[in-house]
Amino acid sequence: MNTKSTKYIIQLIIPFFAIIFGVSAQNQSVNVVYIMADDIGLGDIGFYHRERTGNKEIIPTPNIDKLIENGMRFSNAHSPAALCAPTRYSVMSGNYPIRSYAPWGVWGGFGKNGIEKGQKNIATVMNDAGYKTAFFGKWGFGSRFYQKGTTEFCHDNYGNIDVDISRIIDGGPLDLGFNYSCSLPAGIQNSPYAFYENDVWMKLKPNSELIVKNGKGRKPFLGDSNWKTEDAGFILVSKTAEFIKSAVNENPKKPFFIYYCSQAVHSPHRPPLTFNGSKVKASTPSNHGDMIRELDMQVGFIIDALKKNDVFKNTLIVFTSDNGGLNIAETEKAGHDSSNGLRSYKSSIYEGGHRVPYIVRWPGITPSGVTCTEPVLGTDLMATLVELTGGELDDNRINDSFNILPFFKEEKTSENRIYYTVQSAGKNPYVAIWENDLKLILKTEKTNDKVLVPTALFNITKNPYEYEKDNLIHDAEYKFKISQLIVKYNEIKNIEE
Repeated sequence: MNTKSTKYIIQLIIPFFAIIFGVSAQNQSVNVVYIMADDIGLGDIGFYHRERTGNKEIIPTPNIDKLIENGMRFSNAHSPAALCAPTRYSVMSGNYPIRSYAPWGVWGGFGKNGIEKGQKNIATVMNDAGYKTAFFGKWGFGSRFYQKGTTEFCHDNYGNIDVDISRIIDGGPLDLGFNYSCSLPAGIQNSPYAFYENDVWMKLKPNSELIVKNGKGRKPFLGDSNWKTEDAGFILVSKTAEFIKSAVNENPKKPFFIYYCSQAVHSPHRPPLTFNGSKVKASTPSNHGDMIRELDMQVGFIIDALKKNDVFKNTLIVFTSDNGGLNIAETEKAGHDSSNGLRSYKSSIYEGGHRVPYIVRWPGITPSGVTCTEPVLGTDLMATLVELTGGELDDNRINDSFNILPFFKEEKTSENRIYYTVQSAGKNPYVAIWENDLKLILKTEKTNDKVLVPTALFNITKNPYEYEKDNLIHDAEYKFKISQLIVKYNEIKNIEE
């Protein structure tokens, strides 16, 4: 055989073995970056605005749009709750909020975390699989500090200034298993107004002090003396880029898992003048719009960090939100609809409250520009990571997580999700259960969750905008089905862990 023929055969064989072994290796050691925005609805993404209206977007999101164009989007994705705290518990635990001791949410930075000691969560699952794990951003579902001069936990979230906020003692990212963290215990909207690196206060400047501040018309609050809300986003992405670089340099063969919870676009809407050299403030019709733009820039910054460290092609990226979007009058006047035409917004049991973007980009695995119509929930991250890493699901403590990894590859799954539930905000206690096309809404009570009053039944396929004229709740044909769904909801709720 001549040299030219040998070279030709080798050129054929190498790609074959790359396909056989390369994909297998990628499945075993792929990096994972899970990005969860705060208060982003479908309509906040430029791609969806253009698709719905046929017009140019009001607020550009080129980086997120590119993820959609080069990846997979899920058109039937939901947050487990229409508000952030219960959703964050669900993402970490793989359980509906009803499994928590505080099913309507653990608020602020001073409450007991809903995840029990020794309970598996996404950080411990990835640690067990040999990943280096990191959390960035808004924690938002419970952490505890000591009262000053004691070893007693502070329980007052508002107005208590006798708290030692120099260290998170219990329920923070490190306590729950992350190897590294740069966190905001309550995001940018509540005390403590400070960053914590590995659960210890991270000074924003060398002269930073922990001080008490007095706000107009509100109780005193605690925070870093150099706190500026508008700086939060760039601090988070900078720390994320540092982690990616250090993880790759430390051991390029050790995969990493990043759970990135952006502070954007929760209020207060205080956009920075610029972000990484690009104008942000006053670049859209509202401060709210500017923060959407900053969020997109954060996504771009993280992707650039992956590319600079030559790990983008071996990284699974998921982008989603903790609940639906916001109804900000100034933004809406410009023609922007955060809910993308769906009924209502954040906090609501209607689709605008919990139907969220869910975008997956996995180079070489997910096809480009594909839409998956299967139902997906925030709880599904747990089972999906377990499947990705070859681990085992704790069936006794993880009840509501569905492995959606096959969907990423356009494969069928052996499981069949018929029922799923979500809940509204705590001040407006409603729950909903789906069976295929039917969505039943039930009014409940925070203090007595046995009260379940059916208020609406919609065929979401035929009536995606939940028009009341097509509410089937009083249709005699569906009377028995409503009773069945109430029974099924109670069965789901009463699973013993």
